[in-house]
Formats: sequence, C-alpha cells, structure tokens
Amino acid sequence: MSKKLKQLKQQLKKVKIIYIPYIAMISFLQERKKRRNLKKYGNHLLNEICEFFFKKDLKVFCAFGTLLGLIRDKTLIAWDNDIDMGIVNSENFSWEEFEKTLNQFGMKKIRQFIYKGNITEQTYLKDHITIDFFLYEVENGQMSAKVYFRDPTIKYNSNQEYSVRIRTSPMVKNISLKRAGDISFLAPDNSEEYLESVYGRSWRVPDPNYQPDPENKFMIPGTDFGSRNGKAS
Repeated sequence: MSKKLKQLKQQLKKVKIIYIPYIAMISFLQERKKRRNLKKYGNHLLNEICEFFFKKDLKVFCAFGTLLGLIRDKTLIAWDNDIDMGIVNSENFSWEEFEKTLNQFGMKKIRQFIYKGNITEQTYLKDHITIDFFLYEVENGQMSAKVYFRDPTIKYNSNQEYSVRIRTSPMVKNISLKRAGDISFLAPDNSEEYLESVYGRSWRVPDPNYQPDPENKFMIPGTDFGSRNGKAS
C-alpha cells in the first residue's frame, strides 16, 4: 500500500459515515476476487496439493467447506473462496518443518493464528488462492480444531485479537486420494461422519446462508481470545 493511500485510509477512519461503507465495498471486492480465483484455478491447485501431500505421506486431508463440496457436490462450492485442509497432530509434527515443506512446493505463508502460545492454524498462498491449514489435536478418540472469527458484538483490544470456536470431530480414518470429477483429493473414509459432526444431519442440503455457530455453542466464552499474526517467518 502506497504512503498516500495509507494517509487517505487514516483520514477516512475519522469519518465513519464514509469509512464503514468504504471498508464494506473493499471487503466485497476482495471476496469476489477470491471466489473467481478459486473457480478458475482451484481444481488444478487442489490436485497438485493433494498429490504432493500424498507422496510426502503427511496426515493431511480436505476439511470443512472444501470437503463438503467435494463429497456432496463433487466439486468446490460455488460461493467458497479458499481451500480448507486439516492436519492431524502427532509428536512428529512441526509447523517449522511443515512450512519448509510447503515452501518447496512454492507456497508462501501469509498469516497464522495463535491460542495460548500455540500455533493452531496457518494460511498459505499459491496461484492467487489461499489455503487454510487447521491443526487437529487428538484426545479421547476424537479430534478438535480451533476456528478464529471476529464477533461484531465484542470490543477487541486490537485488530489482531480474535474469538475462538472449538470444533470437535470423530477421528479421521484411512486418509487416501479420492476422486470427484477431474479432482483428486485427500479425504478420510469416514468423510460423511466428519461432515455431519461439523454441519449437522442436513449437511447434504446446500445452504448459501449457512451460519457456523448461530447459538455460540462452540465458542470459547469470555475474553479468552486468540491472535492473528500476519508476519510470515
């Protein structure tokens, strides 16, 4: 961002009647561009990513909305704007080594999320598409991942602070390469069980207005926030 543009943005912040719709417009344009990029490049990139991880024998699988579209619709969801992948944590897993591996593949880390000093999510960029990697912790035969979001009803101390949801799922079983049309993707054999735990029993019915947690059942209460660190190492 140029110096003049930064100065203009600072001035606009002082005039809320202009700044709020300005931010809304910028966000809309950014989201539209991300959806276009995913539609244009997503299938090819997903093929490359999944075949890459399969050869590396890393316990990584398509997760959340990405897996939902591939299992239910046999394609990526039309209104989605990125790729979601899960990592099953183990004593051998290291974010540092993981980043080195992705760098070899031409992927660049653009942000990460931290909860109580531990990295639980990282986002990478390749071919104009962002890929979110969620770290799943394993406990008592289940696994859980933390999902970060901003609640408009909460006053945060900084732009880096985020509320956190914990999403618990059954353990994934036998991750392998599967096919949906011309897409090869990594998925567990119990994908339907996983999707039901995330989206409920009606997961097979498309819902463009889907709300991830309307009653805040999975939200960590109080001010126990996570943080976003946009500085790549």
